Amino acid sequence: MTKHIKRIGITMSTGRGNYTYDYLNRNYQDYFYQLDIDLVYLPNSTSTIKDILKQGGWDGFILSGGADINEAFFDCTDDRLQLNYTRDYCENQVLEFAIAKNIPLLGVCRGLQFINLYFGGSLVGELAEEHVATVHHINIVEEKFQDIIGNMHMSVNSYHNHGIKKSGLAKELRSFAISDDEVIEGLFHVRYNIIAIQWHPERNRIPSPADNKIILNLFGQNNE
Repeated sequence: MTKHIKRIGITMSTGRGNYTYDYLNRNYQDYFYQLDIDLVYLPNSTSTIKDILKQGGWDGFILSGGADINEAFFDCTDDRLQLNYTRDYCENQVLEFAIAKNIPLLGVCRGLQFINLYFGGSLVGELAEEHVATVHHINIVEEKFQDIIGNMHMSVNSYHNHGIKKSGLAKELRSFAISDDEVIEGLFHVRYNIIAIQWHPERNRIPSPADNKIILNLFGQNNE
């Protein structure tokens, strides 16, 4: 069989020093490369993002991790929030394009939170220490994902102090993974080809077979 390399667009974080720049942890490239996925970096450029998306040839998109989301994005009037607004605007365009073209989309950590906010959900802050720079246990509560992973439980890394509780989950989304303290760790859309995880598969020293199964199930196997 011929190996097909997937072309996946991925969003980036934005920083500011003497100039504004985009960046992405190289762990993403290393991790997704072993899944035969070629990452295409999507700039935080409000003037070009729509044209870049229209170039086509996309097998999927990833909303990457990063700094906390500015929840004021959906009604942003404060100039001091402009830096976060630029990333949020571009990720909003990516999400809407993926929905319109029925292209698979994965949210990672911040990406999960962004997806929930986009569909009308809410976040909670100041989570317990079990979610900050640690590893913890989660329960796979959706039968489809139990079949994909081959297990009802996982251990995942955790690098977030904001998250989603059941009461804050958007109506169009469903949880497939929940922590013991009832923080939603994995979700999917009931109609669109959208999955999101609160943990970082790219930060594991050794790639997790369960993570690989979730991602390859979303983007499709790479052998044709």
